[in-house]
Amino acid sequence: MSHSKNLIINGGNSSIGKKLAELEEKNSTVIKIIRSNTDLNEDKNNLFLSNAIDHDEIKETILNIQKKYQTIDQYVHLVGSITLKPLHSQTKEEWLQTIDLNLNSIFYALKYVLPIMIKQKKGQIVLVSSVAAQIGLMNHESISAAKGGVESLTRSLAITYSNYGIRVNCVSPSLTDTKMAKFLTQNEIAVKSTISLNAIKRIGIPEDIAHAISFLLSDNSSFITGHVLNVDGGLTRIRTPPKI
Repeated sequence: MSHSKNLIINGGNSSIGKKLAELEEKNSTVIKIIRSNTDLNEDKNNLFLSNAIDHDEIKETILNIQKKYQTIDQYVHLVGSITLKPLHSQTKEEWLQTIDLNLNSIFYALKYVLPIMIKQKKGQIVLVSSVAAQIGLMNHESISAAKGGVESLTRSLAITYSNYGIRVNCVSPSLTDTKMAKFLTQNEIAVKSTISLNAIKRIGIPEDIAHAISFLLSDNSSFITGHVLNVDGGLTRIRTPPKI
């Protein structure tokens, strides 16, 4: 089956990436970029192995995708990590790895995706932040710094590339039940703490984030760019009454 759009999901084997692929595969050719060390238990069609923080490797991957599919209409960046450690306890290597995975990896990919979209004069890009970029959360220093950069980057990209028909948006989740967050979602105290702070009284699920990304990719959001969409049960914008 041929589709009118080619969508790259960088981090396509993540919990959110898989759900997004399920939503988009009816209308788009879904191209997944996954880490080289990921266990491959799926159809290898439209699958590319690449290390998202290896500049030369991701460059080669993006150019190979263009060569095979001609166009890159949509790009979603789901590469990241969760580091919860007070700043003074982090090593230099831990700090730099968090910045590299969550922020620099966007540069490595978009440096080669954007020229393709500029030539096409169209494209949609969706990045992923965290509520830690907007509110102070204990032990989130490195991840909040990285994701704060992602949100600022979203706004700058949106205006810089608007004249080329490229829209750039971002989703900002709170704690979500993904493989990456398993160490938190299996921690009863962490889950109860998150639930106590939001209005909807549950943590997120991958479908919540995937549906938000799908909306930002769709024509239904054609008048939206430079926006950070919080998908957090109200955590960043609503203060629940304290228990007295």
